[in-house]
Amino acid sequence: MKTFVQVAENRVSAQQARERKKVYVNDLESKANDLQYKNLKLEEEISTLLNENTMLRKILMNVRPKLIMRSLTTSMIWARLTLITIHAYIYTL
Repeated sequence: MKTFVQVAENRVSAQQARERKKVYVNDLESKANDLQYKNLKLEEEISTLLNENTMLRKILMNVRPKLIMRSLTTSMIWARLTLITIHAYIYTL
């Protein structure tokens, strides 16, 4: 049969184990809450970046044809100037 001292020691040990478990569970819950908050913030950032990406793609689709036309116009001007220069050179011979 267990002595009174052994029973008391077991009670103290059990109480300490319950306290350690309580601290451990509270720590896990705190970490889970922190991770949920970080996850929410990251999801918000993803949404913002996706919206920005969509907006920039729309802008690019509107600007790209203008840039192509500007580039073609510049190329045509340089080609015309080159032809004028060649003609002028030929006629000076």
